[in-house]
Amino acid sequence: MVKAVPFKGVKFVLSQDSSLRRALLLYHNVFMTSQELLNKFEAFYRKPASSFPDIKHSIASKLNVVSFLQEWIRLHYVDLLEIEEKVSSLLKVLANEVYELIIADDSIIEISDGGINVLLSEIKTTQCLLEETRDEFDRRTRRRMQEDQNKKQSAPRPDISEFDPEHVAIAMTVSDYRAFVRVQPREFVDKAWSRKETCHQVAPNIVSMVESWNHRCTWVASEILNREDLAVRLRMFKHFIEVAEQCCLLHNYFAVFAIVTGLELSPVFRMKKHWAKIPKETMDKLEELKATVTDGSYNSRVYRKIFKAGLGHPQIPHFAVVLKDCFQLEEISTWDKNGCLNFGKFVKQFRELADVFQCQATPYDETPDPDVAAALHVSYGITLSEDKMWQRSLRFEPRDAPNSPNAH
Repeated sequence: MVKAVPFKGVKFVLSQDSSLRRALLLYHNVFMTSQELLNKFEAFYRKPASSFPDIKHSIASKLNVVSFLQEWIRLHYVDLLEIEEKVSSLLKVLANEVYELIIADDSIIEISDGGINVLLSEIKTTQCLLEETRDEFDRRTRRRMQEDQNKKQSAPRPDISEFDPEHVAIAMTVSDYRAFVRVQPREFVDKAWSRKETCHQVAPNIVSMVESWNHRCTWVASEILNREDLAVRLRMFKHFIEVAEQCCLLHNYFAVFAIVTGLELSPVFRMKKHWAKIPKETMDKLEELKATVTDGSYNSRVYRKIFKAGLGHPQIPHFAVVLKDCFQLEEISTWDKNGCLNFGKFVKQFRELADVFQCQATPYDETPDPDVAAALHVSYGITLSEDKMWQRSLRFEPRDAPNSPNAH
């Protein structure tokens, strides 16, 4: 049960802790546009000095609004793409107003204990922040375009099992982390990733991670089934289990879940004779991974405990758990029976996602081996269709004939 917390306006938000302000930034589009939110804060900023006990309180109030704008730019610049010119214009107007106040009566500097100078300085800082964030956004966009172009290049098929499992796990984790940090907080809002018509526009990075996860599952199965030699297939089984173990040590639960799921895809899972030949020590590792990361019983209780304990260290969360939690919280009513906004719902959602944001802000120190990273890049592009996987699986281990003494 979520305690209802009504939205009481700008003054209320600015007077609360940072989690409430960040919740408003993250979820405001559910009940108002970014332009409407900007208008509300501009109106609050422009409240006449007579509304406050003295000039110091008036300036402190304006500083809070400017601080809020800074936080908005840092956390959700994408919100401002359509209204960036208005934000930039507003900041110029606010700066000019401060200059005019000082020119009209320079005693205001002394009366405000220098607060007016601080306000002017923070407005200028916000202007610089807006420009720097815009430039960084443009650089990231160009870099992604280059990465997409590089993905189109082809190379001979590598054998991933020739590389040390730890090195494969590191290369995989660094790549996964880069994709993970691209996910914007807004993509978790209002089940954006689940809407077929708009998900690629409103939640492109979550969709990309989900597609990457699905592709990796298929890739794991394909890497095994693409090998004609039994010994090589068995080596691939063992290799992937060891890679998953190393990913778990790196707290890359996204990769662990994908690899284990790939090993459990039906065309691979059904090959009992293959599984029977895998050493017990290796199978014990797989069972441990299943028990700690991929076991969904009791609401993934064991995984949640491990994940919580690892906060503060680099981690990539089990995305299925994150999205499931978001989906369930979205089922809570946004409006109460009196037609008032239940802002407590959004505060609860933000606090649940805070762990994800903390992980995004905690980078890995690892440097991938360039040869391994390149091999993974090429190998990912070579997968089998479901039909092909089944054809190979049944060729390697035909079904028992109905009247066979080994049939079950």
